[in-house]
Amino acid sequence: MPNITKLKHRFPLKLIPSWPFFVLSLITITIAYLNYQPNTLLTGWDNLHPEYNFDLALKQAFYSVWQQKSLGFLSGMAPAADLVRITFLALLHGIGMDVSVLRYLYVFTCLWLGPINAYLLIKHLLKQRFDKRTIDTASFLGGLFYLLNLATIQYFFTPFESFVTFFAFLPILILSLIGYIEKPSSKNLFILLVFSTLSSPAYYVQTMFVVLLLSLTPFIVDSLRSKKTRKSHSISSIIGLTIILVSQAYWLLPQVFFVFTQAKNVQLSHANLLSSPETYERNLQFSNIKDISQLKSFWLEILDPDTSGKFNYLFYVWRTHLASPTIQAIGYALFALVVIGLIYSLKKKIPTSHSVLGTSIVSLFFLLGGGVLINNKIPLIGELFRSPFTKFSIVLSLGFSYFFSVA
Repeated sequence: MPNITKLKHRFPLKLIPSWPFFVLSLITITIAYLNYQPNTLLTGWDNLHPEYNFDLALKQAFYSVWQQKSLGFLSGMAPAADLVRITFLALLHGIGMDVSVLRYLYVFTCLWLGPINAYLLIKHLLKQRFDKRTIDTASFLGGLFYLLNLATIQYFFTPFESFVTFFAFLPILILSLIGYIEKPSSKNLFILLVFSTLSSPAYYVQTMFVVLLLSLTPFIVDSLRSKKTRKSHSISSIIGLTIILVSQAYWLLPQVFFVFTQAKNVQLSHANLLSSPETYERNLQFSNIKDISQLKSFWLEILDPDTSGKFNYLFYVWRTHLASPTIQAIGYALFALVVIGLIYSLKKKIPTSHSVLGTSIVSLFFLLGGGVLINNKIPLIGELFRSPFTKFSIVLSLGFSYFFSVA
């Protein structure tokens, strides 16, 4: 089938073949520079600080399977999943990097990796339908959307290691699995293993691993559509998923034991009985197409004390910014482009568009309150997804980025 060339006018950057990489990096570095405050610690809300005592942090993560928390119960989180990040930060500290810089560096590195990996993923997904220059431009715009959308802003305004790591590695994990399914080789399998292992800190909140598997499933199903390659792709998919599971087994197996032996304790804990309904209600407040189209969430309604002790909206500046009619018009215009890209990709039968649409539909199901239906049948699953925005907004924003790039 011949290539489709949508762009009649070309992007003027022809000096270097990888200009999207450098431009995305420059934009991200600029954002990081503007937000970095020297001689301060990046902390507040949910955060992990192994840099205060690396020896203790490594010991706690390594032996987390045998540790009991609170009143003698096993941990409902997955502390061992953070071993990769703790080791990385400890090595940086060992070569002389100041403690105050370490968390800033990790968060900003994830902020940089996210759009770069999104660019690489979208570039791969579009390669069979567009010429190189169009692909570079469209993929760049997709990576830029992934970086600058409102979900990313909310993710990084109150950064938590699990979520920012997921933001960084979700696109490259999808790409690595697709790459291995399409061309099974020892090299591609090793690449998948490396990226899967590096993404481990994302699963400190183990629910994120479930989100990952749900995100990968449509791509696996789509790869089996052709009868000609169904058998080989089935084998590659099984091997690829096995590698992902094996790379996470060191924290995943203890969590499986926890689910079968002590999961009921999570549902019965007073902290959860008090916070879960409120958390879910906050999410349901934004479970409508109007807010989801803009990737808004409960974070915009959170109150927080300022330096004087007075309570104000945590996102006060952003609320004021988003209240502008001009900004609202731009937001809806961007969503309109996403819808146009979706329609165009399906009309032109661009390969893998169904996969991206599948992941987006799964995300929309939970963001629109689908967890209520599940909670009535399987309370444990409902408990896991009590805050769907923190779990599925990045998956949906990646889908938006893809369809935006197509438009």
